[in-house]
Amino acid sequence: MKKILLLLAVAGVSMIVTGCVTNPSQGGIVQGGGILSTDGDATPINYPPLKIVVPGDSGIVRPAGKSVVGDLVIANYSTTFISNAHYGRVFIDKKLPDSFIVHSRVDNGTAGSGVKYKVGYKMTSGADGGYVVDFNPESRSEYQQGLIGKFPVPPFNESSLRGYLKSFTLRYKFEIDAQYGSDAIMANFLRMAVVKNQATGYADPVTGKIYKQYFQVNYSGATANYTVQVFPYRNGSKAVINMELPVVETSPSTVDFGQIISDLRKQLTTIVQS
Repeated sequence: MKKILLLLAVAGVSMIVTGCVTNPSQGGIVQGGGILSTDGDATPINYPPLKIVVPGDSGIVRPAGKSVVGDLVIANYSTTFISNAHYGRVFIDKKLPDSFIVHSRVDNGTAGSGVKYKVGYKMTSGADGGYVVDFNPESRSEYQQGLIGKFPVPPFNESSLRGYLKSFTLRYKFEIDAQYGSDAIMANFLRMAVVKNQATGYADPVTGKIYKQYFQVNYSGATANYTVQVFPYRNGSKAVINMELPVVETSPSTVDFGQIISDLRKQLTTIVQS
């Protein structure tokens, strides 16, 4: 009888653990103490900050409240399923006016393990009506949840953090006038640009409109997707381009979107006017 009661008690604990999930969208995270806590001891780190320069350019698309800082947007990494129904994600957590947490987590929908980096940020005005955002990694903590069979802590280090911060991007729209007809301009893109066909549809990064065909451009090793629409305009045509700007360091620890915009406009203008 004692053995039966012990088994029932263990089963009861299991039900309590499973029943603690209150936020499945963040991997079953329960704030506060306990076996599902994500709180760990924070260790200060000394890692180079990242500066992102945003110009005062009217082509930058305002993200209507969906940005993290200023007009900068970042997509949470897609969930990646691995063996035994485990999956992982990286996302921004606990955003405050001067800091946020970059949270890397692996779990089975309830218990898991994770690494959390606190990143301070500061936005200052730029000389051309734009602004500058400085991201400063401050501390690291990690945790493992559950009673037995705990997950290994994900291999998310300072280099991984830098890669995630460089996922910040801007949505940008610009127009290029041409002296040739609409069909000729679109033919230039089909001939000279990298063309991608998407059977399931590709959502325009600016408008959300679904396209079966889009284009890619390489810039300093980074790839950006963009869409093109061409309309008759005066005695020629106008190409309207929507894209998510690629994120590369234009100088050490600095991403200057002003330079990136200038270079890409020249590159795509060459296609339009060929």
